[in-house]
Amino acid sequence: MNRELDVLICGNIASFLPARDIVKTAAVNKAFSLGCEQNEIWLLRLQEDFNYFDKQKNRSPGFYKRYYLALIEDRLEADNLISGGH
Repeated sequence: MNRELDVLICGNIASFLPARDIVKTAAVNKAFSLGCEQNEIWLLRLQEDFNYFDKQKNRSPGFYKRYYLALIEDRLEADNLISGGH
């Protein structure tokens, strides 16, 4: 199969998966990993999971992925502090 087609297909599949599954699958499949680097996928995840809206459309490659993962990390820390009684 054509490499560009693999990346396109994987990117389209990733848009339907939860972020957790995207990260896990991207770790073991090179084509899926390349497809998951698309900003559109992570922008969609930000919009669905955090009601995020961005007026600036020309972000650097990987910006939305890094931002999403940072928000998730902050949420996990807050949840752990709450459940730990702090």
